[in-house]
Amino acid sequence: MRFSVIVGSSACLFFLSCKGGDEDSMSKTDSGVAPAASYSGLSAGRDEENGALAVSFPKQAEAKVTGAIRIGSETIMLRGDVDSTMENLAMSGFSQGAIGDLECSAAIEDSALRGACVGSDSETRSFYMRERGAAIGRYCGTFHAANAFGDTRGTFNIISQGATATAVYWSNVLSGIANGSVSGSNVSLTLRPTGAAIGHIDNAIISGTLDAPLFGTGTFTATAANCPGDPS
Repeated sequence: MRFSVIVGSSACLFFLSCKGGDEDSMSKTDSGVAPAASYSGLSAGRDEENGALAVSFPKQAEAKVTGAIRIGSETIMLRGDVDSTMENLAMSGFSQGAIGDLECSAAIEDSALRGACVGSDSETRSFYMRERGAAIGRYCGTFHAANAFGDTRGTFNIISQGATATAVYWSNVLSGIANGSVSGSNVSLTLRPTGAAIGHIDNAIISGTLDAPLFGTGTFTATAANCPGDPS
């Protein structure tokens, strides 16, 4: 049995009733032209599936959204809209492969987008994106943990920017998004409902340990080289 658990800050995922930042940051400039927002990030899916996403839109209500997600060798173009509250957006695209129709939704937070895409293959892919500006680090990998109920293996991808770190992960037990921080070469992530992942950055590789009741205890490794190229 697989559980989809909301992780990170309160209830932002599946789907999407929270808002980060203030409304002024999404308003038009004095010239009447809305400033553009551009985001880059990662998704995580079944069987160690890694996705790279790029999305942009003007910072105004009901703006048109353009973007793409690269999964494996395929780049899927995405189109959509920001809602009237400027809190959420929806996008869709089509894959020539097994994914088929892809529907994505995201909450617009302070300098970030978090959400999920669901394909015709019935698979859910959690994703997290940071607004471009300061350099964004992307690391893609896996985790392995064990408890009294058995072993759990899955996808474990990390996005970093400045002092912020966020993981998107998938397993047949638990999937979602975990918030955390970077301090020097150390990474700390909070897993929900309880638990933590602690890692160290060395040579474009983040590796460490995790401990959470639904996973058990185990290890993870994510490398920059494993991530798909940015589709923008």
